Amino acid sequence: MNKNCLWTNFIFYFRALAAAVTLLFTALVPLNASAAGTLAEIFSEGQAYGELRLYSFTTDYSENTPDANDNAVGGIVYLRTAEVKGISFGATLGIAEDFFSDDDKDSFKLLQENHDGYRKFLEAYVQGHWFDTTIKYGAQIIYTPYADIDPGRFLPKTYKGLSLINKSIRNLELHAYYITDFSDWCEDWYRPVGTGMNANNYDDPLYIGGFKYRLETDPVNVEFEAWGYNLRDTFNLGFLRMKAEKQIGDLSLFFMPSYTVQKSIGDETSGKIDTYEIGFETGFKYAGLELKGFLSKSGDDDLATPWGPGGRVIKQEERISGFAEMDAYAVRMEYNFSSLSLPGLTAAVYYADYDSPYAYSDSKETNYVLRYNFGKEFNKALEGVSVELTYADVDFERSEDFKRTDLRIKFPFSFTKL
Repeated sequence: MNKNCLWTNFIFYFRALAAAVTLLFTALVPLNASAAGTLAEIFSEGQAYGELRLYSFTTDYSENTPDANDNAVGGIVYLRTAEVKGISFGATLGIAEDFFSDDDKDSFKLLQENHDGYRKFLEAYVQGHWFDTTIKYGAQIIYTPYADIDPGRFLPKTYKGLSLINKSIRNLELHAYYITDFSDWCEDWYRPVGTGMNANNYDDPLYIGGFKYRLETDPVNVEFEAWGYNLRDTFNLGFLRMKAEKQIGDLSLFFMPSYTVQKSIGDETSGKIDTYEIGFETGFKYAGLELKGFLSKSGDDDLATPWGPGGRVIKQEERISGFAEMDAYAVRMEYNFSSLSLPGLTAAVYYADYDSPYAYSDSKETNYVLRYNFGKEFNKALEGVSVELTYADVDFERSEDFKRTDLRIKFPFSFTKL
């Protein structure tokens, strides 16, 4: 990869982004607006921040599948303007470029085919904020259990549509979404959200509604959330989760059960679906040690969640729970070395057993994770930088095994003024 080309691409897209937002303001915001005063103040009172990234994913297969390697460099730039009478604009640019990937190996999860880089607007929206309610229209990042950024790859999954979040009542959030389009990890385009799910009416929107509520009491703090998803003639999906936390001195305990149910509806254009996942996550934190246990049981069909697996009980570097007739359990242990005078250093081991009658999902996975977050006590210039190395050993009972080595380096930056 030509590094000068990377910088030229970054500058070009950054300028294009600024020009697009300028045109929006010129067309939609009166120059005598009072909240930010002038167009210049709208920008000067806004924010620009982001994250530079360098990732490397390598996968080695045990049998005939070609090995894979992707090395990507780039990052994410967020631009947020000041509000004018409750109205503001936002845009987010994502860039992923090849960084000396092994051309003798296949592409894998970070870049496009043949290790090609890509760029896209992750967000480009207009937002209104009135009466503790935020309304956003356009391309945007959303956070719901089964439609979210799906972290772990280089750039997040993103969506187009209309969203509404209300926080009028203390500790209560109400969410509503009308989603028309979707862009996956390595795609530099948007496609109808039902593509691949609804063969006859793939341009039907996805409707999402939900709430989150936090109950704060002396004996225990409890969080509730409930969500519903509807894709016409395809499926309805419901999700419930509760998290109870208790602090006893330096010991923190939690228990988090969840339940997902999914049923096909109407013409069942993605086939018949009638399934569920029920399970829980529980554990404790004490003196730098965090120990978690997971248990999950699934119904007769695979959960169909192409926009993100966040509601599933077990989620590892490669495998997840929620497949047909699966009984899964997992244990995760993490240790923070701050108490040993090594602030910022953590290490984790995460083991899961996915027991299933089907070869494609009957597997075991072990993740080994080493992470270091640089603090100002190490070097002020590196404050906020994180380095994470993950080794995943995936063992299938009746199909090919593989091992993954993933490196993620992140360097955040911010400007208080545009």
